[in-house]
Amino acid sequence: MPEITAELIDYTVMHFKTDALHPGLNNTVRSGLKWADLGPGDRLELKQTDTEKLLGEGEVIFVETMPWFEFPDSWLRFNQNTYSTREGLEQAMDRAYGPGWQQQPVTVVFFWVL
Repeated sequence: MPEITAELIDYTVMHFKTDALHPGLNNTVRSGLKWADLGPGDRLELKQTDTEKLLGEGEVIFVETMPWFEFPDSWLRFNQNTYSTREGLEQAMDRAYGPGWQQQPVTVVFFWVL
């Protein structure tokens, strides 16, 4: 009988305040550098913050760290919450991180929901 082996996949848990993920390409904007070490191919376990409800799995496509003022408006259409304006995303970031988050770099993680 042939030996059966399985490769364990190492997941990084990423929490979201809402369950507004959509199929396909998403991005999330995070204040600071905590997520800057993610790279293409890294796997994510996507969970809701308050309930730990599993929202799905994702695979990192691209990660970029930048000052907030350099965040391209064209990337808003991929945001996991589908904010259509920069102001809407800023308000959500204010609620998540409190005042002053704009003084830190932001890390933008593009990921594919599997």
